[in-house]
Amino acid sequence: MLRRALLTACLLLAPVSAVAKTTREADLAFRDAKSSHGALKKDTARRKFRHHWLNVADKYEGVARGHPKTDRAPEALFAAAQMLEELSRISRNQEDLLRAASDYRRVVELAPRHGLADDAALEVARIQADLLGRPEDARRTAERALKQLPSGDKTRELRALLAALPADKRRKTGGGDGKGAPREALLAAMARMGAQETGQTPGSAVSPASTRAPTGEPRAVDAGGAVSGRDPSAHGAASAGRGAPAAGMGSERNGGAGAPGKDKGGTEAGG
Repeated sequence: MLRRALLTACLLLAPVSAVAKTTREADLAFRDAKSSHGALKKDTARRKFRHHWLNVADKYEGVARGHPKTDRAPEALFAAAQMLEELSRISRNQEDLLRAASDYRRVVELAPRHGLADDAALEVARIQADLLGRPEDARRTAERALKQLPSGDKTRELRALLAALPADKRRKTGGGDGKGAPREALLAAMARMGAQETGQTPGSAVSPASTRAPTGEPRAVDAGGAVSGRDPSAHGAASAGRGAPAAGMGSERNGGAGAPGKDKGGTEAGG
């Protein structure tokens, strides 16, 4: 009788132990990624090279891949997205912005009821509306977020974004399917936002890759120029460290100064 009771207790506790182990592993992986991120923020030399940013983003994304059912998964994806969005304003590489949007979207898909889901949806909608020229996609994203989290802390901003979208829901751009603006329009928007952050006029950037880049997100910058957001590990605290890093990504071989160089993979650091 006693043996049967002990066996039953072991069977009941086994899943709990497995969940606790997974949670601990996710916490450790997230802590490691956050530590690497913090070290990069403090290292002005390494911040000039795109591959260092991507390595840290990979660590954050790895938390979600390895532990998708933990609370750390959406937090890590949100942190990766914030970091990639910040990188896009310096690398002037469209791929970094698109990857950021993808990670924000994965937060919503992975944990639609999580406290960061409406924050992530708001960022996706802003990118869709302001940079990709896809107002109807932005409308759907915002409306879905309001339906899933009607009491979320981003409700007011989501409603404001909806109110600012074009009234004509059938507005078409590019090929006429309403799903994408011409590449030239996207690049022009990137250049304009880069000028807003750097104080330059479009086309005056030092890097020849400057015309390729997203350099900011309208409506996400406060009066003091700081980018607003949430710290994914704080659930409600204001996000820190989303401001643009030192301008210019130079060659690691020449100390990172001046003109853009190449990263480890031979990719132009400026895009």
